[in-house]
Amino acid sequence: AAALSDSQLQQMVSRIDSNVFGVFSKGAEGKLYAHGVYLAAAMFNHSCLPNCVAGTDASEMEVSVLEPIPAGAELTIAYTDVNAPLGARQKALRQHYNFLCGCTRCAAEERAARSGAGGGGRPKIVYDDKRGGNDATCHLTKRERRERREQREQAREQRRAASSGAAREAPG
Repeated sequence: AAALSDSQLQQMVSRIDSNVFGVFSKGAEGKLYAHGVYLAAAMFNHSCLPNCVAGTDASEMEVSVLEPIPAGAELTIAYTDVNAPLGARQKALRQHYNFLCGCTRCAAEERAARSGAGGGGRPKIVYDDKRGGNDATCHLTKRERRERREQREQAREQRRAASSGAAREAPG
C-alpha cells in the first residue's frame, strides 16, 4: 500500500477529530475518561436546539429523542454546551468544527442582539424547559437530565440482561 500524502493524512485526522465523542464516567461527576468514534452517531448534524441527545459508554453510543419529532424532520444533537451564550457556542463551533451554527435558536438570538432586546444591547432570550410551551424546549434541569440518563442506563441493562438470557437459553 502506498504511503498517505501529508494532505491525505491531515484530512483523515481532521475527519476523526471532528467526529469524536467523549466517553464519560457514570455518576454525578461524569468525568471524561476516553474518546470514541461512533460511525452512525457521526452522521447527526448539530443544532443549538437539538431534538436528540447522545450518550456514550465505552462500548456503545445511544441517541435518545428529547421530544416527539415530526416525520421527515432532521434529527440533531448538540456539539457544544447549549447553555453557553451565543458567542461562546459560535466560537467553539468555529474552532472545533469549522462552521457557524445557523439554527433557529441562533438566528433568534442574533436578531435579538441586533435589535438590542434585553436592554444594554445584551439579548435576554429565555428558553424554558418542557413545561413552558416555548418551541425552544431543549433545556432540561440537571436533575431531569440525570433522570433521563438513569432511565436510558436501566433500559440498556434490561436489554443486555434479556439478550444474555436468550443466549443462555439457546440450544448449543
